[in-house]
Amino acid sequence: MGKPLAVLMTPVIFTPAGAPPDNGFITTITQQVVTVNGMQVATVGSICTMVNSVTGVPYPLPIPPGGSSGVKILGQQVIRMGDVIPAGGGVLTIGMLPQPILSDNFPP
Repeated sequence: MGKPLAVLMTPVIFTPAGAPPDNGFITTITQQVVTVNGMQVATVGSICTMVNSVTGVPYPLPIPPGGSSGVKILGQQVIRMGDVIPAGGGVLTIGMLPQPILSDNFPP
């Protein structure tokens, strides 16, 4: 079974080199075309609202390229739960939800 697709409000962690992880959520999904069970599917360019683990200050983080190699919506890679995407000085890890909604079996 492939990775479940990421949907709105999926928890994420951004781990900059040598610092405690920042946590946040996917809060803005830029594509409005595809939904699964009424929820939009995240693609590259969707926005995470992250909270700095040291200062507590929230900041936006657009999801960089690094999702599915085979599934795209409007030319943008679909982001899946469990994806690990290089971002800035760290790694953006898309958190897991308890139940998969729809799976993508293509490699990263």
